Amino acid sequence: MSLASALAELKASLAAGNEQFTTKHFRLLIEALESFTFGNFISFGAPEAVTIASGSVTVSQSFASVDTEAAAASDDLDSIIGGNEGALLMLRASSSSRDVVIRDVATSGGNIYLDGAASIPPAHAPDRILLPKNDVGDWLELCRSNNL
Repeated sequence: MSLASALAELKASLAAGNEQFTTKHFRLLIEALESFTFGNFISFGAPEAVTIASGSVTVSQSFASVDTEAAAASDDLDSIIGGNEGALLMLRASSSSRDVVIRDVATSGGNIYLDGAASIPPAHAPDRILLPKNDVGDWLELCRSNNL
């Protein structure tokens, strides 16, 4: 059982008015904690491959490698679908030969807020951007790297 599903079941039980911790609740909590890695580093794991479709990508984990729609030479990323409040997302371009332009909400009308409301010029494979998700579904730039 994943950390998210174990915690969701615990929350549902509490929301239903069950305030007594049962053996099942302890088991769920132990399973949840066992799936969490404690250590000296935060690890995002291997990136999932996502492809821009009509200006958006859908993510299901904290690290994504973004490709252009139909392997176009350049494509705009305006919106990110997925994640929940407080999630951290690291993005990179999947190929240095295809440019992914991450556009600010002011330009695109999407849900990505970038520093200074300026779109990020073509992102190449070694570049990274880190975005936390806020409580209304927007992704906010925390930091970026330009490694060319």
